[in-house]
Amino acid sequence: MVKSALQFSLAISALMATQLSQADNHAAMPAYGGVEVYACDFAEGKDIDDLMKVAKKWDKWAKKIIQRRMPVMC
Repeated sequence: MVKSALQFSLAISALMATQLSQADNHAAMPAYGGVEVYACDFAEGKDIDDLMKVAKKWDKWAKKIIQRRMPVMC
């Protein structure tokens, strides 16, 4: 009886320990991130170069705003 209780206790402990493992090390990833996506239809006479000009202005504006609000991260 004691032997089976010990085996049961060890089995439960082993199962509980597996819940704490992190094989892919996902906890080390930063808590922030982002992606920039362009989804649009071009107007007559406009192309990707025009889009990239606007994107450059947008990036400059966004960086300025982010630096004001979170100076440590930039």
